[in-house]
Amino acid sequence: MKKLTILASLLLMSTQALGAANCNTSIPASTPDADFTDNNDGTVTHGKTGLTWQQCSDGLSGSGCATGTIATYTWQQALQRVETINSAGFAGFNDWRLPNIAELASIIEDQCTAPAVNGAIFPATASNGYWSATPFADSVTTPNLVWVGDFMGGQNVVLSKTDTPYHIRLVRGQ
Repeated sequence: MKKLTILASLLLMSTQALGAANCNTSIPASTPDADFTDNNDGTVTHGKTGLTWQQCSDGLSGSGCATGTIATYTWQQALQRVETINSAGFAGFNDWRLPNIAELASIIEDQCTAPAVNGAIFPATASNGYWSATPFADSVTTPNLVWVGDFMGGQNVVLSKTDTPYHIRLVRGQ
């Protein structure tokens, strides 16, 4: 498990670049624009899941998520950031949370890499790790492991909660 964690960490640290994804339009879109509603308040709602997402990664805002600097957090800091966002009532709500790994995977775009996301819906997404709230299944013997969504290639990886800081995109609903 330690080798998997180290390898995954190296892969995730390989890039933090923001920019246009490499997309192969011959592959059917898994997250087409039509599946999302822009709520015009910094959030989008995914029609297939009913989940409402922060449109920008935490730290970014505005049109095209062009204002600010994308933030990174340790897992514990990410949980604290959720509390701060809820206290402020982002977009009029105070029930934001880290997504579970299945929810995070629901916004991965199969036809794109670097980042593996629909850039029209989620602009300026980093091409590396986003924390989830899902502990690794064997959390009794390895309580420090958690699932992370890797937007470089669209995989989910298991990492230590004390690894390099990663990004967050919060969700609400269901």
